[in-house]
Amino acid sequence: MIETVTPDTTGYLMLGLAIVFTFSVLFIGSMFLRYRSYQQDLKLIEQLKDE
Repeated sequence: MIETVTPDTTGYLMLGLAIVFTFSVLFIGSMFLRYRSYQQDLKLIEQLKDE
């Protein structure tokens, strides 16, 4: 009988996880920067409204 050997794809798994982790960190960083910019815009609007 012919035995089928499951290929070792651990390297592909690690690469995929690294890519997903990298994109997740970039996405969270982007959201943080957008939130900070939004807060600065709100402060500016409040200052202009008070004048």
